[in-house]
Amino acid sequence: MKKLKKLIVLLGVSLLIACSEKSIYIEPEINGQLFDIKTNRPLSNQKGYVSFYLNDTSGDNIETKADGSFKVDPFIEKYYYFEPNLKELYPSTGQIYIKYNGYKLKNYEYVEKYVQQNPNSNQDNSTYKKVDVGIIYLEPEKK
Repeated sequence: MKKLKKLIVLLGVSLLIACSEKSIYIEPEINGQLFDIKTNRPLSNQKGYVSFYLNDTSGDNIETKADGSFKVDPFIEKYYYFEPNLKELYPSTGQIYIKYNGYKLKNYEYVEKYVQQNPNSNQDNSTYKKVDVGIIYLEPEKK
């Protein structure tokens, strides 16, 4: 009887631990600045699209500050018991898509800066990472 109680308690504790929410960071937090390539001035206080994936609604309305700086939150997958197969769900692109009104769509690869700024990451998706991409220049659309 004592063994059965211990087994039930052990099973209950195991289930509680297994049911706690865990996070996998698919893409890092991205910080940078957006500048107009012709005027060499920042895109100040403008709303636009910056995202890891095309047509991702979470990338809508990323607002730049007065100095053109922006921030994209990391892309996080939450799970409880079974870790999802990331290669099937989210083929990492290592790039962001940027589209602001009056400017051409820009695909910006951040892989090199990611590796420089996170040298010991080794595909570890359990820790929060940041990448500062610096200044990104956008080309105005032709009128």
